[in-house]
Amino acid sequence: MEIDCGNRVLGKGGYATVFEGVWGVNRRPVAVKRVFLHAEGTRQEEEALRKLDHPNVVKLFHAESGIVLRLFALELCQASLERLFLKEEDPRKYCGPMPAPAQVLYQLATGLDYIHKMKLVHRDLKPENVLIWVDSKADNKVLMKW
Repeated sequence: MEIDCGNRVLGKGGYATVFEGVWGVNRRPVAVKRVFLHAEGTRQEEEALRKLDHPNVVKLFHAESGIVLRLFALELCQASLERLFLKEEDPRKYCGPMPAPAQVLYQLATGLDYIHKMKLVHRDLKPENVLIWVDSKADNKVLMKW
C-alpha cells in the first residue's frame, strides 16, 4: 500500500473519516480519506475527483483499496473554514493568513463554477468542507478549496 494513514483525525462525515497521513515513496504529506469500499457514492466521488483539476478544488493524488476500506490520498490543507470561526480560546482555531473576504468568495465561486462546468454538483456545501491552503513557498499565498 502506498498510503500510510496516521492517527490524527482531521474530520469526520456521514460515511468517511479524514486523517493526516503520507503517500508514496517520497512520503508526501496528504489528507487520507477512508471510506468503506461499498459505501454509496464512493466510486462516483472518485471518478469526479479524477476529472477535476483546478486551483480551488482539492486534488486527488492516489486511491487504493484494502480489504474493507478505500483510501484516497488528497491534497493536505491547513484548516477548514469552520475552524476560522471557533472561539479565540479554542486551540483548534485557525489563526493563519487569510485572503480578503471578497477574495474568499471569489475563489469559492470560481471553484464551484468549474465544478458545475464539469457537469458535477457539490452536494455538501458547508464551512467544514471549505478548506484553507497556504503556500509557504509563494509568500503565504492563500487559496480556498472545495
